[in-house]
Amino acid sequence: MQNKGLANCLREWSKAYGRVYGIYRNSQPMLVTNDLDILREVMVKEFPHFADRHDTVNDKTFQKTVFFARGHDWRRIRNIITPTFTSGKLRLMENYINRCSEVLTENMLKIARNGGKIMVKEYCGAFTMDVITGTALGILVNSQHDLQNKFVSNAKIIFDTRRDRTNFIQQLLSINPFLNRLVRILPNLFSKQENPMTFFLEAIRRIVADRKEETVPRKQTDFLQLLVNAEASEDFVDTTAENGKGLTYDEIVAQIMIFFLAGYETTATTLQFMTYNLAVFPDVQQRIVDEIQEQIGDEVPTNDNVSKLKYMEQTIKETLRLFPTVVSVTRMASETVTIKGVTIPKGVGVLIPIYDVMRDPEYFPDPEVFRPERFSNEAKDEMNPLSFLAFGFGPRLCIGKRLALLEIKIAMVHVLRKIKFVKTQDLPENLPLIASGSRLVPVTPLMVKAVLRHTETKS
Repeated sequence: MQNKGLANCLREWSKAYGRVYGIYRNSQPMLVTNDLDILREVMVKEFPHFADRHDTVNDKTFQKTVFFARGHDWRRIRNIITPTFTSGKLRLMENYINRCSEVLTENMLKIARNGGKIMVKEYCGAFTMDVITGTALGILVNSQHDLQNKFVSNAKIIFDTRRDRTNFIQQLLSINPFLNRLVRILPNLFSKQENPMTFFLEAIRRIVADRKEETVPRKQTDFLQLLVNAEASEDFVDTTAENGKGLTYDEIVAQIMIFFLAGYETTATTLQFMTYNLAVFPDVQQRIVDEIQEQIGDEVPTNDNVSKLKYMEQTIKETLRLFPTVVSVTRMASETVTIKGVTIPKGVGVLIPIYDVMRDPEYFPDPEVFRPERFSNEAKDEMNPLSFLAFGFGPRLCIGKRLALLEIKIAMVHVLRKIKFVKTQDLPENLPLIASGSRLVPVTPLMVKAVLRHTETKS
């Protein structure tokens, strides 16, 4: 797994052993399946028996996040933060996303005017960092004006593929229960770099403290304010009521941390791969440009009018099908369950190979081919909805899905109105990827040529 990457291993194993087989992750037995009937049972119909993720994390902060929380804690936290992503709340975020998109476009225009290439992930990462800090925390970090901003530089360290060797050593240690405790006690034992998680935790705690001291109510309720409003008293937290409104201080910090890091990396990665696809497939790019002009013209993009951009959304989904931001997720059986003749004992994990499912030729003919038309209204009628797992499925569907799609659409409207992405000879049509844990990362940073869509006139 370390050498080939989890995604590639799971694809090879499913070809060798079929749609249902077992593996061990460290000392834990895991059932792996890309059988959609079984996945429907696990993720939807039998969800009460598979509500928790099998993954474990040593970091106490991440244990409290909506991603890793379990049981009643997960349901309570999920119920509290869900209102952040309603249509009404997303409309309140439009102006800020548009402002960040305008800065992104202007930065790309500067490169296009000089006939240069864009280091896509760097620019898209700064954009998503500005969006997430503004919409979630209500602060301005101006990452796009300062690509070495501490928020961006520390986030890069967390997702740096060179950290995989350290992670591998920690994985080996975690096989032994005693040494696993050592990893928890000395988390930085093998890292010579300053721990970026410490930077984020300290920054978030300062932001939370400052917000709690504010006496004047804010006109708009951002993610942080919603959590602060839901903080329980120090004497009592109802952790048993599924609809309870209590959050501890540590839970508030944890939700901000996961929202902050996940919102930065996943959306930036999708924008990176979509930009690559638009450069490699200019006909797709031109069709999106035409659709923008036909459907919304010169209007400011909003949550309402970008919903008209059907082909753009098809392109986003096809990008995510080929390059999902997470290649697998897990569930854990809380009781022994038998599905389609397969018995999953209590405590055993189920590994859902997202990347393998979405490149399965039975579910997507010619799976290696980039074809946005797969997600047209006509084609979707014949598609099993379980086959598209880029955002997960069922009650643990990615809670930030709607915000991520809105960010991508608004950014692309602004950029494509003025910029054309062009494929150069050194941009490969079959993009080589390296193993990086549960993520897909290009072997070399993607550099895409940008040219002006329209000739600018000097006044």
